[in-house]
Amino acid sequence: MIRTICMLASFSLAFIGVASAQGSDDCATPMVLPGVGAYPFDLTATTTSPQFGSSALCTVSNQMTRDAFFVFTAPTTGKYQFKTCGGSLLNTAVAAYSGSDCSATCLEFDDNACGQNARVNFDTTAGGTYLLQVGLFYAASSPGTGTCDLAALPPPPVNNTCATATPIVGPGSYFYNRTYATSSDFMAPNQAGCSTPSFRQTYRDCFFQWTATADGDYTISNCGTGSLSTINVLEGNGCNAVCSVTSVDAGCSPQGDVLSLNGVLAGTPYLIQIGDQSAHSAVSAVASLVITSNPYLQGDDCSDPKTIVGLGPFPFDSSFAQSDSFFGGDAMCAGPQPVGTPTKDLFFKWIAPWTGVYRPTHPGTWTKINVYLGADCNATCLASQTHQNSTTPGPSFSAVAGQAYLFQMGSRDEFGAAYQSDFEVEVLSLAPTAAGVEFTCRPASEHGQGGVATLETSSLSGPGGSGLRLRCTDGPSGEFGFYLMSASAAGHLPIENGVLCLDAPFARYNGQLAGAMGIPALNSLGRFDATGAMQLLAGPQAGGTDFDVPEVIPGGFPGQQFLPGDVRYFQCWYRDPVLGGGVSNLSDAARVTFP
Repeated sequence: MIRTICMLASFSLAFIGVASAQGSDDCATPMVLPGVGAYPFDLTATTTSPQFGSSALCTVSNQMTRDAFFVFTAPTTGKYQFKTCGGSLLNTAVAAYSGSDCSATCLEFDDNACGQNARVNFDTTAGGTYLLQVGLFYAASSPGTGTCDLAALPPPPVNNTCATATPIVGPGSYFYNRTYATSSDFMAPNQAGCSTPSFRQTYRDCFFQWTATADGDYTISNCGTGSLSTINVLEGNGCNAVCSVTSVDAGCSPQGDVLSLNGVLAGTPYLIQIGDQSAHSAVSAVASLVITSNPYLQGDDCSDPKTIVGLGPFPFDSSFAQSDSFFGGDAMCAGPQPVGTPTKDLFFKWIAPWTGVYRPTHPGTWTKINVYLGADCNATCLASQTHQNSTTPGPSFSAVAGQAYLFQMGSRDEFGAAYQSDFEVEVLSLAPTAAGVEFTCRPASEHGQGGVATLETSSLSGPGGSGLRLRCTDGPSGEFGFYLMSASAAGHLPIENGVLCLDAPFARYNGQLAGAMGIPALNSLGRFDATGAMQLLAGPQAGGTDFDVPEVIPGGFPGQQFLPGDVRYFQCWYRDPVLGGGVSNLSDAARVTFP
């Protein structure tokens, strides 16, 4: 290819024919370009063309002003590039049209592919005429002169169509180059009958025909591509692939996409389409398609929710979550589009510790939460809330102690964004309870001998003192423990091998505080026997399994006693040395309302 370099000051006679071209101010009489090469343009005296400010594809909202026109006849069928990159200090925009005058049809527009300069790639047919436009980007830009360049481009990649998709198998990294790709205009057929019709149109695309080698969940990404791309995944072979399984145009930085494909069966074919988001971006796209196999993700389906205990915080990570269409058969949880049911959602099974009104918090911005009565796919919708801003609360709902509830959390966007954060369950109000013992923070963590310590045989039938009799069973044989008490239990703090549900300050029923206060009955130190029951080693009840809690409260509650109507929380702390783990653990918690 011979490239003619045009000087803006003085030219040799050999270049006069090309260098004299400065562009026409009227699209009806564009200046003819004899072929590929570099050509000067002069925008110092040109005006803005009123007919070229309304095309949605080329110039949006009069983005191009003081423009000049050229016309070019393509000698061959292929792809050409028209640009001002490196040829001007002006803030320019360029466009290409099919046709030779003001009735030409827009093909491509760009205003920033190379900094303040612009570049478009467009398809040609041998003998076809093409109108080329160069101008200032917005009216505020200063006029001046520069050089535009017209060049023939290499042919598009082999996998530029759905019929010529590159075959790939299993996990791996697969290189692609869309720099000279054309827009295939492929659109997935029969989307109306698909369960997740999320197909997005792409431009300058390429295709892979992927076959999974094993059952499981997969991640598909092109992170770091450097362009605003879109990935569509469809089930089937080639141009006959139907039902967009998933689609995404965001997810990782630098620019690129990441999506999850769950429940894949070995041998199932998938068509993967990668392209630009926008029809008028002219960017290079040399990157790799990366397919990885994901570990099983509990909570990704309503049939297998992740169990959570207490009030949190609970970790939330939907990076590998698949969108589920579950909404409990109720319009409230289905919600209006475009929000609808949460996408890239996770399910959590939560058992209410007490009867009252609760509210789960949003794990991120632009999320949606549904709350259901039940713990599986048969659950019914109770409440729903879509996140609008930083002050939007989660959905509030009434719960009954011991009843299981299902939380569905995910993106409010129909195409799904992933979130990595925490959420909590807030207590809005608790129903008044009669005197008695309730249990929460269950199940407690398993100890090193395989059991789960519990206070479930505790009661308010004890003689004297406060009337509360604590009993810890199913603990690790031979290990020591004692009881804790607090005025609230909103926490869920992992400590060593267990979870502390009590909030500070704590009262510790141990020998140190009992001695400091001169009240031996406050010492609950015990040791688990062969049956897992904690036998008391000190105080009036030494040798027995029942700790009768005195009226006086030790530790951080000096001079206080249990009064009628008081609500207090108790847990048993005990030693639990585990190879490779911690050395302590905790039982479940008892919520006691004193008579």
